[in-house]
Amino acid sequence: MAPSKITVPSGWIQSRFTQLAARNSSRQTPRAAKSTYQIRGRFPVVDQGQEMVAGYVDDEDLRFRGQLPVIVFGDHTRIFKYVDFPFVAGADGTRIITPRLDRLDASFFYYVLCNLPLTNLGYSRHFKLLKEQVIWYPRCLHEQRKIAAILSSVDDAIGKTRAVIDQVQVVKRGLMQELLTRGLPGRHTRFKRTETGEVPEGWVLKTVAEIGKVVTGGTPNTNNRAFWNGMIPFVAPADLGRIRKINMTGRSVSEEGLAQVKEIPPGTIMVTCIGASIGKLGIATERCCTNQQINSIIPGNSIISEYLYYSLSLTSRTLVGLAGVTAVPIVSKSRFLTFRILVPSLAEQEQIVRVLSGVDHMIDINRARLETLTEVKIGLMSTLLTGELRVTPAPEAA
Repeated sequence: MAPSKITVPSGWIQSRFTQLAARNSSRQTPRAAKSTYQIRGRFPVVDQGQEMVAGYVDDEDLRFRGQLPVIVFGDHTRIFKYVDFPFVAGADGTRIITPRLDRLDASFFYYVLCNLPLTNLGYSRHFKLLKEQVIWYPRCLHEQRKIAAILSSVDDAIGKTRAVIDQVQVVKRGLMQELLTRGLPGRHTRFKRTETGEVPEGWVLKTVAEIGKVVTGGTPNTNNRAFWNGMIPFVAPADLGRIRKINMTGRSVSEEGLAQVKEIPPGTIMVTCIGASIGKLGIATERCCTNQQINSIIPGNSIISEYLYYSLSLTSRTLVGLAGVTAVPIVSKSRFLTFRILVPSLAEQEQIVRVLSGVDHMIDINRARLETLTEVKIGLMSTLLTGELRVTPAPEAA
């Protein structure tokens, strides 16, 4: 329904969703089963998933034959997609909405739908909620197009920023592979063979036990409230975030509760060693403690924290191979201590860290820009799509 307490601006009208869109039935529209998706193909598949394109198919008979553009709605996911290119519809939960262009600009309608407060019913179907909605919109198509153009320009900036982040991450992966296995460019002319491959002479393979002290986390008595709500962050795997950061969304421990667990100092590397999150990393930026799903390495004098972080980031997938054969994969502390790291001189470690930190800084800048653009878009949608902010003198006719 329309938001409560809204003042309807001059020149705006309301209609039910069902008056503004025609839903293409599944019988009229052929669908592609997920098992038929390919990495490449003639026609992109648009389904209810997060990505715009979920895969590709070659079958001409599956191509959507109706009017374009359309809006694809995820009946289970509540995700809307604006599609103005030839495509094939995915099978499960994919609804195709064809706007009635005599009343609405298709792009404007897409943004209106994205702004609707649809209740999350879990994996139930949500189209029934969409059919109940009442849509407020400018009678003037010119005003609709102006609003859509503004929001589309922000979306373009968001897309370009995401593309930059993706490109820099590709560069980073290549740099890590080269710097952490071959060293700085032009620095090494002699190499030796090891169990991990050919590496520079002078580099040493060391076990985790040789490069630092390993601390296994624990959880204070959950029934004792005095142990919680203190000033010491309590880190769980879900808190370990992107680019060395810890996203503290969990609890904190009191000094009294700290007596039941082991404190780790700033610079400690935290590594998840259980379940699907094995190898997830973070660096402690302040004193904290962790739960029992995390093994922490307090680096010794032979290795720099950031270098250890990057090295583990490159090799973390191989940690899965150390997991015991149990219902839930677990890398025990004893096996974790045997994990090997390539260690160059401290001077070279510092130079490698400087390069990779610079790349991470570029990613951080663009992620901050992405967050800002996303906030700008949310703000614009809340004002432009309610008429609170007008982009034209609101003529009465299109």
